[in-house]
Amino acid sequence: MKFLCGFLFVFLSFFPVQAQQLAPTSRLLCNLKDTRINESSGLAASRKYADYNLLWTHNDSGGTPQVFLFNPDGETVATVTLTGVQNRDWEDMAVAGGYIYVGDIGDNLRRHESAVIYRLPEPQLNPEGKNQEIQVVPEKMTLKYPDAPCDSETLMATRSGELVLVSKNGGASRFYKTPRPFENNSTQILELVGEYAFTGPTAWSYLTTAGDLSPDDRRFVVRTYTHAHEWQLPADGDWKSALAQAPRSWELPKAKQGEAICYSADAMQYFVSSEGTPAPIWEIEFAPFSN
Repeated sequence: MKFLCGFLFVFLSFFPVQAQQLAPTSRLLCNLKDTRINESSGLAASRKYADYNLLWTHNDSGGTPQVFLFNPDGETVATVTLTGVQNRDWEDMAVAGGYIYVGDIGDNLRRHESAVIYRLPEPQLNPEGKNQEIQVVPEKMTLKYPDAPCDSETLMATRSGELVLVSKNGGASRFYKTPRPFENNSTQILELVGEYAFTGPTAWSYLTTAGDLSPDDRRFVVRTYTHAHEWQLPADGDWKSALAQAPRSWELPKAKQGEAICYSADAMQYFVSSEGTPAPIWEIEFAPFSN
């Protein structure tokens, strides 16, 4: 019994913060009509064309190095090909400060010494058009972890170009941040800024698959295969103190393999997608945090 009590103490102390369970309103916004999008792994709301409620997405590992812009009806507005690069394991994306960031950050076997972030400005196009084709030479930055190779499927970006990655593992997920804003053709050593042990009803609830930072840099959301968890950032942007607080959490719509989440451009809704064809896009309504 003494051993059991000690074990329970260690187990419970490993999960020091309990999430608040809430029930938002969800609705199926659309199914993507473009059959090329068969592994929607990243999602980000356009800022340049916010009035049209357009969203960006991309495919998972091994797909073509392209990002797709689509409208609320699920129609492809534009396909942007990133020339001169490959999709080794694209897992997440972000839009902030006028740029699109794409994270080649997946590493299931944890054998790659570095991760790569591509950046390109949101391109000039017709937001009411369909199937526009654009080619862009992106900027590139290399990231290295301070401890060991890491598998991440979560990429968040601040308006000033700092990036946050979250490890995907069954224990406490680690949050890493770049010490400086994005710099083309540079290498940065990530800094560990906090940890959080995700919990839930199944093992899939422990594994992080995406995240996003709100347009005002004051809230961030991280999803697992089954749930979403959202925190407020303090005014000084201290991630460690934010992660010490309980997030508000909710169950996400059932999906084949949910691997993406983002805020709307006005931060009043959230969008989630799933791998598979046709890819479903869900819109989630949620009241803002009360201060």
